[in-house]
Amino acid sequence: MVALMRAEMGLSPDEPVPVMDEAAAVSAFDSRRARVAAMLELNGLGLADAEMAPEEEAVLARIGAAFGFSKAETLGQRDWVLRQVALVHEAGTMMMGEG
Repeated sequence: MVALMRAEMGLSPDEPVPVMDEAAAVSAFDSRRARVAAMLELNGLGLADAEMAPEEEAVLARIGAAFGFSKAETLGQRDWVLRQVALVHEAGTMMMGEG
């Protein structure tokens, strides 16, 4: 997922990620669509090991607030990612003939 996110930012695998303060980073996502997409990707990254650690939750809550999302919106984004992951697993099970 990190490689995909780097590609979406136009960064080569060996190029360092630019360092910027939080305000500059938030302003780089200049539309609601971009902010929601980023939050969905970040939730997916946080859930890559099938768990959301408390530290990951705290970071996502802070980013969501910086993007102007309410707590309910931030939790709704996580819920959407959880449902998407469940559907992907369900599709895999169907493809293996186990369901």
